[in-house]
Amino acid sequence: NKSIKNQDQIELSVSNDFKLLQGSTKEKPKHQAVFGWKTILTNPQNLENTLKSYSAISMAKFSGTRSNENISGFTKTLIYDIDNEKGQDFKISDAMNILKRRDIQGFIYPSASHLKDGKTEKFRMIIPTTQAVRDQETYKDYIELVTNNLGLNEVVDTIKGTKSQMYYAPKKDAPLYIIPGATFNNSEFIRKAELLKQSRIEQAIENQTLENIDQIKQGIDATKRLELQHEPEDNEQFLTRVS
Repeated sequence: NKSIKNQDQIELSVSNDFKLLQGSTKEKPKHQAVFGWKTILTNPQNLENTLKSYSAISMAKFSGTRSNENISGFTKTLIYDIDNEKGQDFKISDAMNILKRRDIQGFIYPSASHLKDGKTEKFRMIIPTTQAVRDQETYKDYIELVTNNLGLNEVVDTIKGTKSQMYYAPKKDAPLYIIPGATFNNSEFIRKAELLKQSRIEQAIENQTLENIDQIKQGIDATKRLELQHEPEDNEQFLTRVS
């Protein structure tokens, strides 16, 4: 805690409603936090206690139950799940080094299945940011841009693309690794994501315009064919064709 120089508050979406879902079995329990979501602010020094006071965290804010439809906004936080399920060997120390090299403040805690097989590290990364994503339609572009910039695209779970995704909070006995640094400035990635959205809108308008032009051309061609079918034929007495 003495090494934490950055005092910016950390914004989190949290819930304590951790329940077994219908269809759960003893062999395969399904826990979810559906209700009771709220947004809190905490200091870096208090983050460990704060995380262990709740059962689940999310990047998204919810107005009601947790679902994509009930997202009311996003927190100024990145949360990544790293399971090494595809044979990767990305360790907590690797994640810490990435943040240290960039002087980015971050927090890492082992997940429930960490080292369950004796070798595979599984953990979560929390990276506070300077801004929150403002538009749900830019979320996927934003998360891809920022994840790629951090060099994590090949190791984080693809679930990152799910806006309403929740992550289990750390176990009571799980340590919280603290990486001192500055709050990650994500403003440029938000701007680029918004530009990508605008570009898609403009492309859709252009495509629609071209489609309309094609439809008009098809209509003209059809009219011409109809007119030609009913034109009178010339005979030896006089010219009857009319243009």
